[in-house]
Amino acid sequence: AVHCSVLQCVSVCYSFDTTKMLDGLQEEHSANQERLFDMERRYKHDVDTRAAKAEDERRMLELQAIRRAAEERDYRASTLLQCNWRMHFARMAVNDIKNPKKKGKKGKGKGGKKKK
Repeated sequence: AVHCSVLQCVSVCYSFDTTKMLDGLQEEHSANQERLFDMERRYKHDVDTRAAKAEDERRMLELQAIRRAAEERDYRASTLLQCNWRMHFARMAVNDIKNPKKKGKKGKGKGGKKKK
C-alpha cells in the first residue's frame, strides 16, 4: 500500500509540475510570438524606409541628369547664337571692305548741291 501511495504522490506531483511547465511554455511561446511579430513589423518598416530612400535617391539623380542636360543644351544654344552673331558681323565687315560706303554722297537730303 505504501508503494501505491508513493506512485500516486509521484503522479500527482508530476501532473502538477507538467501543468506548471506547460503554462510557463505557453507564456514563453506567447512572448516569443509577440517579439517575432514586433521584429517582423520593424523589419518591414525598415525595408519600406530603405526602398523609399532608394527611390528618392534615384529621383534626385534623375533630376540632376535632367538639369545637367538642360544646362548643356543652353550652353550649346548660347554658343551657337554667339557664333552666328560673330559670323553675321564678320560678313558685314567683309562686305563693307569689298563694297565701301561712299561718305558725303550728294542728294541724300542734307541740303547739298542738287544736280541739274
